[in-house]
Amino acid sequence: MNRRGYTFIELLGVIVLLGIILVISIPSITGALKGSRVKSEEVFLDKLSDTIDSYITMNSNKFTYTYIKDFNKIDNNDSNTVKIYSTKINGSDITMQNIINDELITASDFKDPAFGDECNKNTIVEVYRDDDYVFCHKIRVDSLDCLSDDYKEKHSEEYAINTCIWEE
Repeated sequence: MNRRGYTFIELLGVIVLLGIILVISIPSITGALKGSRVKSEEVFLDKLSDTIDSYITMNSNKFTYTYIKDFNKIDNNDSNTVKIYSTKINGSDITMQNIINDELITASDFKDPAFGDECNKNTIVEVYRDDDYVFCHKIRVDSLDCLSDDYKEKHSEEYAINTCIWEE
């Protein structure tokens, strides 16, 4: 007998087999995509934190300081109390626009790497210093407003960036 094509049963078997493969592989592919998006956002925030450090170093002589309160500084399992000061520049909050204006990052680079959403340039960068002129900075997740829901699910912290080592 000379067959020129596939029978309906053979085609149905191939379709079922492909369906099973898709059902097994799609969740793992989706998970890998989410993981890569979150990782790219983590790298973006690390680089952004380094940029903020550079901005603080370049402009610390222009800052004004306001005493907030005493905190405990954790240092080699030994704690001591330090005075913490909030930092402003020219009497105003430090924003990402200040950092963009100093050309440490471009406006086109200040966007979520996962989806390309532009971040809020008016995002406030909370900068603090202690008695020893050790600086730290924080950015709230909700003020940055460009991070994906996947990032927010994985990182439930209030701050996307927090380099402060003091605790209340």
